Amino acid sequence: MKFITLPDPDDRLYEPRTMVESINGRFKEEFGGMFVRVHCEINVKCHLMFVILAFPDDQLSCLEAFKPAPTYPAG
Repeated sequence: MKFITLPDPDDRLYEPRTMVESINGRFKEEFGGMFVRVHCEINVKCHLMFVILAFPDDQLSCLEAFKPAPTYPAG
């Protein structure tokens, strides 16, 4: 397919990433969801709940850092 410049159908299956997949990926990569280093079931649950509480705060800080382009009045 690459020789005749057509997209590979298998690549097109994995292009769109849903919102849940991106949140789960970010949870695992940035917030340590892949490697939890506590032993007790209650401690694991507590660790993951703290991550869930930290995630919206991180999203809001990204939103605050975003500054839209200034708009000028017409005329």
